[in-house]
Amino acid sequence: MPIKTRQLNRAILPVKEIQKAIQKLDKNSQMNVAVYISGVEEYILAEIIQKAIIVARMKGSTEISKTDLVEAIDGDSDLKELLGKHVEG
Repeated sequence: MPIKTRQLNRAILPVKEIQKAIQKLDKNSQMNVAVYISGVEEYILAEIIQKAIIVARMKGSTEISKTDLVEAIDGDSDLKELLGKHVEG
């Protein structure tokens, strides 16, 4: 099923949920903060998935496994620095 252009402009992550979490910390926070954080999270997620696809393909697999995700993060110095202590193999 082809993706419609309208669908491409939507955020994948739930901005309203992120906004609720932020407002628990700061009731004066604006919605643009949640939108920005959502965008950053989507970017990081896309990077991880792209790298995990490469790892899976190198193994001859057509599916991404947890191990592929861990190897993708471990193989990228920036992702490892950001997420390494939260990811276990």
